[in-house]
Amino acid sequence: MAEVLRTDFPYHLQGMTNEARIARSVLDFDRGPYGNCISLPRPDQVSEEFREHRNNIPFSGALDQCPYLQSIFHSFQAPKASFRLLRRGPKAAYSFHDDVDKGPQVVRFQIPFVTSEQAFLLIANDSLDIGRFDTNGSGFVGDGNGDIWFDMRSLQQAAAGAVELFYLDAGYLHFFDTNQIHTLINAACEERITLSIDLIINDWLRDWMQIHLTKKVPPSPINESPGTTWKWNSLRYGIIRSG
Repeated sequence: MAEVLRTDFPYHLQGMTNEARIARSVLDFDRGPYGNCISLPRPDQVSEEFREHRNNIPFSGALDQCPYLQSIFHSFQAPKASFRLLRRGPKAAYSFHDDVDKGPQVVRFQIPFVTSEQAFLLIANDSLDIGRFDTNGSGFVGDGNGDIWFDMRSLQQAAAGAVELFYLDAGYLHFFDTNQIHTLINAACEERITLSIDLIINDWLRDWMQIHLTKKVPPSPINESPGTTWKWNSLRYGIIRSG
């Protein structure tokens, strides 16, 4: 079974939301890495071996204008591999993927701060077969616009027993093994924004995780909900493995 842990204390939602607006005025998501994130630091603020990593290019330098995000950045006494804002648009989902490319000694944390109960994490087990999502034999052809639409019922039919679903509380730092196959689905009508923090493991970080990652997030059942729908066009690419 997958394990998702979160901190025993929250971060300041309004502070993060306000400074996300500042960061977007410097370099908005569509101009950042992958077209959905903002790399906040300057190059000299991350460990040298990660300054040309695709997660960071282009650096925005917006962190200099965001004192609350700076305080989070400097609170971690471990070398930084990346420090990014991630955006998932409304009614959209990533492909199933792993994050092996982050580096073998890198720990990834996530703090969702613009989110809702219709945004959820799926973590797959070894029985996941992407072909199971082809529930009607369409081969993911999609509707008249080429869009592939899913809902909780079709997810349940395709993924029962192959994935676990987790809701991540706004304002709390979460940790799970992102080398596992996973995806994030935002079935809400509003965007979802997360602070993603990549740190190079050291003794200080091991101690911090043991002290503060004390809350285990329970998995939730995949309940049918007719109003919960999203486009999942990325399924056309199957499972994306970065390692």
